[in-house]
Amino acid sequence: MPNKNCRICSGQEAPINIFEPENIHLVRQILSITGVELSDREELSKHLCLACLGDLNVAIKFRQRCIISEKQNLERIEAVLKHNSIQAEEQQDIDDTEIELYFSRKDEVTLSLEPTETFPIPGESEKVAKPKPVGRGGPYVCGECGKSINCRSNFLEHKLRHTGIKDFHCQFGCGKSFVTRKELLRHNRTHTGEKPFACIYCPLRFSDSSARQQHHRRHRDERNFQCEICEKSFISSGCLNKHKVVHSSERQHYCKICDKSFQRKSNLRNHMTTINHLEMANSLA
Repeated sequence: MPNKNCRICSGQEAPINIFEPENIHLVRQILSITGVELSDREELSKHLCLACLGDLNVAIKFRQRCIISEKQNLERIEAVLKHNSIQAEEQQDIDDTEIELYFSRKDEVTLSLEPTETFPIPGESEKVAKPKPVGRGGPYVCGECGKSINCRSNFLEHKLRHTGIKDFHCQFGCGKSFVTRKELLRHNRTHTGEKPFACIYCPLRFSDSSARQQHHRRHRDERNFQCEICEKSFISSGCLNKHKVVHSSERQHYCKICDKSFQRKSNLRNHMTTINHLEMANSLA
């Protein structure tokens, strides 16, 4: 009888066969983290339990965060050495979306077979080895629409959208489908209520890492998105796009009952609660 205990902890509930083609990336990830290459032998279990899978995901995420953080640290050191200044750029937030994409596009990622990464300190030798790129080598220009994207992981996700293929389907029965597994994971949290991303400044939690990053900007009052017309600055591109409506004469949100148009959808919703609109709707009923 095949041994279906967990290969790592010997637990009895181990439903994941790590040597099946769709799971073979787990073997590479374990090798990348531990330096241990699991062999596919008949006398050994081929299975992994959910608890060990969770530990592996945490370890992979931590490894990737360390690589990104160290890259940023080295860039700041290089900037100090180059400009002979004690001032360097503030370290950027590590984008959890990039780390999540690291797992979701398992077939596009080739993990290093070395268990550790080494980073030389600038100034120790004449030739300094550059850290491995981790997704910030842009800008990358889309050949379909011409959009320029700085982050490689976001660029690859953007290219998938042009295909129109949505192979990731919601298993909660709502019928929605998505281009990437990352989007499906984000959508699933609307069903489960899970909010894994905690604010580092306050008790609020978020279901999406980008929402948390935008929230962090509010705490720091970072307004990096500036209107080209009036030079007002905003926390996010979404806030900027909403603001740009005030500079436009277009009124795209139309009330058929009252024959009125509005610049914002929120203004249309407010209009539909007014007495004038309700009386007009009742008279036409």
